[in-house]
Amino acid sequence: FFLCFMRSRMAASRVWSYVTDVEGNVNYWNNFINISRVVNREEDGRLTLKENSGFIFGGDSVDKGNGDIRVVRDLLQLQRDYPDRVHLIIGNRDANKLRFSSELENEKTLGIDYWTPPAKRTTLQ
Repeated sequence: FFLCFMRSRMAASRVWSYVTDVEGNVNYWNNFINISRVVNREEDGRLTLKENSGFIFGGDSVDKGNGDIRVVRDLLQLQRDYPDRVHLIIGNRDANKLRFSSELENEKTLGIDYWTPPAKRTTLQ
């Protein structure tokens, strides 16, 4: 109990930063970093956290923007470098992208036909 109490007190005394719904918009992501009091981009491009701080990403890292790969690389680099101070939450857009590899592996998912066979498809033409 004492250890849990001390860990929670130490975590509570940290300055936390939170952002969500970047959706691959690299300009939005970089603007967040520029105004953040917690996350910094070094000259070599790596992200760092200020001492006694933590970062939470609330999900939806990818989707509409042109910087999907850059944003995800930054988030993963931050979590690798600060595993006890960086927390990544998977949003619905992230979870949908994770499904692709398993769903596209073959034409059957969970034992049922996933794709409509060409002969049974209808179009708007």
